[in-house]
Amino acid sequence: MKKIPLLPGYFRWIGIGLIFLSFVFYLLMQWSESNAFFMDTFVIYSDIPLNSETVFMKMKRMEMSLTLLLVLLMGGLACIAFARTKIDDEMINHIRLYSWMWSVIAMIGLGIIFSLFIFGLTYLSFSLFFGHVFLVLFIIIFYTNYFRLARGGGAE
Repeated sequence: MKKIPLLPGYFRWIGIGLIFLSFVFYLLMQWSESNAFFMDTFVIYSDIPLNSETVFMKMKRMEMSLTLLLVLLMGGLACIAFARTKIDDEMINHIRLYSWMWSVIAMIGLGIIFSLFIFGLTYLSFSLFFGHVFLVLFIIIFYTNYFRLARGGGAE
């Protein structure tokens, strides 16, 4: 049996913690009067609309709330998706690959639908979440099949 390189099982809990932190951060942004979170960061390229300054390879004070939210959420989802299960045999690897395949197919379909019917900046906004939706679909499909296998006594 070939080993699939995965994270240790406790990374699932780290992922849940990161997702929880992203929700707490989102709630704090919604409840605060000033929902902007500025931070000095290294910018490779920035051409923010309605801003006359184009930044290339510099340190700059930038608004980082959306970036922090997306990075926490993506990190948490990745930790959950790529964590080992307690029993990692060929059947679990088969379920993992099956889930990966259906997630890819669903995202291709969603990408085609978005490309055909959504335009402009809204399309760009939706495209930010393609990786997140992909991981969520993978996690849902994988754990649905995993728990179905566990409940069925190991025979499919």
